[in-house]
Amino acid sequence: MTYHEKCYQLYCLQVASTHNDPNVVRSYFLDGTKVFGAPRFLRTDCGTENVSFAAAMTYIHHVNAQMYGNSTANQRIEALWSKLRSMIIPWIDFIPEMVDDHLLVGHTVHMQIARYCFCHLVQHSLDEFMAYWKQHIVWNSSECPTGKPDMLFLSSHDHKTVVAFAVIEKVEGEFSTVTSVTGCDIMDEHCQYIQESLSL
Repeated sequence: MTYHEKCYQLYCLQVASTHNDPNVVRSYFLDGTKVFGAPRFLRTDCGTENVSFAAAMTYIHHVNAQMYGNSTANQRIEALWSKLRSMIIPWIDFIPEMVDDHLLVGHTVHMQIARYCFCHLVQHSLDEFMAYWKQHIVWNSSECPTGKPDMLFLSSHDHKTVVAFAVIEKVEGEFSTVTSVTGCDIMDEHCQYIQESLSL
């Protein structure tokens, strides 16, 4: 497996402390841009977490390279989300069930610890899903040729632009970035210390 293939597998789907914070979403976007280059154009819904994409894309391309639209109109991503949701439903239900059973109180610290304990297991489920998804066939359309997703991605150079690291670093300098597992760097360090101290 080549370096870029490993990175592609790594950056397909990532567990994060939240999907609503523009800083978190942008951090993963910029990480992917370092490896793959920037897409020439983005289409997103009007969620506040996507506003940061428009700013980053404008900074990289020096033109408006983003279009907003209703997420339900994007059939490909909706189909992917539907299949992904069916595979990770156990995790979607797990935390609320812990709250219902009074095993977990909706306290900030408790939620941060739950994220730390379960994020790697959820990430494993996402990795398994991506391994499955990359084997299905994408049928020919006006937008895309026939083939498996990973091969189409690795062979396509028409829809992405290589971006110099200096430009990405400048973008990162303009915006704050957050990639904490728990949503709190101090809690990340504390949990890691406990894990190492107890050899867990």
